[in-house]
Amino acid sequence: MQVIKSVLSEDLVHNSVTLLDELLKTNRWVSSNFIWPKGALRGVSGSCISTRVPAVLHDLIEGEIKQHLPEYERLTTCFYVWERLSGLGMHEDEGYKFNATIYLNEDWEPDFGGALIWEEKETEDTGIYNCIFPEKGWMALNVGEKKHLVTNISPQAPEPRRTIQIRGY
Repeated sequence: MQVIKSVLSEDLVHNSVTLLDELLKTNRWVSSNFIWPKGALRGVSGSCISTRVPAVLHDLIEGEIKQHLPEYERLTTCFYVWERLSGLGMHEDEGYKFNATIYLNEDWEPDFGGALIWEEKETEDTGIYNCIFPEKGWMALNVGEKKHLVTNISPQAPEPRRTIQIRGY
C-alpha cells in the first residue's frame, strides 16, 4: 500500500466535494449492502452508498493522479459516502490491477473511525498491521491484492466519511 499526500489540487478537492453534495440530492446512489460481497460486510451494520463520478470530473481526477498509478487500460472513479456504522470487512480486491482511495473530508479525527488497515508480507509473522486515518487530499493506493479493511464509522461522527474510489483495469 502506498500513501500519497496532496494527490489532488485544492480546487479539484473542493469541486469534487461540491459535486458530491449536489449528487446526494439525486436518486443515483447504490448501497454496499446490495453490491458488496458478503465477506466485505462482515462486522459491518451500516451502509456505504456510491455513485459514478461524472465524466468531466473523472477526466480531471485522472489527469492529476495518473503519474502515481501503475499502467492500466481503463480507470473507473466513484464517490463513496460512508454513513455512520458503515465500514469494510477484511478482504482482498480481485478483478482489477489496483484500487485507490482519495479522502475528501476537511477534518476527520481518529475517534470517528474510518481507518484503513492493511496487511503487509510480514503481518503473518509479526501480527502488526499498518493503518492510516483519512486526511483530505491523501490517496491510498493498493497494488498487489493486499488484505485490508475500513473500521466502522462512529455513530458520533459529525458527518459521513467521503472518498473517491478508483479502480484500474
